[in-house]
Amino acid sequence: QLTRTPAENAAIKTLYESMLKQNVDVSAAIKEWDQDGDGTVSDWEVKEAFKLLDIPEYEYGLLFNLLGKEEGRTVSSLFDDIQELYFDVQEAQRGSVSLAATFKNQMSKNDFETK
Repeated sequence: QLTRTPAENAAIKTLYESMLKQNVDVSAAIKEWDQDGDGTVSDWEVKEAFKLLDIPEYEYGLLFNLLGKEEGRTVSSLFDDIQELYFDVQEAQRGSVSLAATFKNQMSKNDFETK
């Protein structure tokens, strides 16, 4: 897992949660996102998909950095990449919360022991 910026994490969350909110499934997305019908989604088709999902334009570059610009990508592989990135973000956030809780508990213990 690469270290990502908070803006990149926010962008991937926005994308994935927009897909969930609009109830996007792979078969429907293949029809909508693969506009030229060649079985793959090119960068321009991905950008159009972002528009359909109401992704803010300023997040496009962040998402392309995360997903990589790749010709010949299928819609299902794009979905897999988006889902993997989203769950990476979720896991990192859970780890941060856990780490913060551990630190807080340790600090409380230290405060108690010094009194």
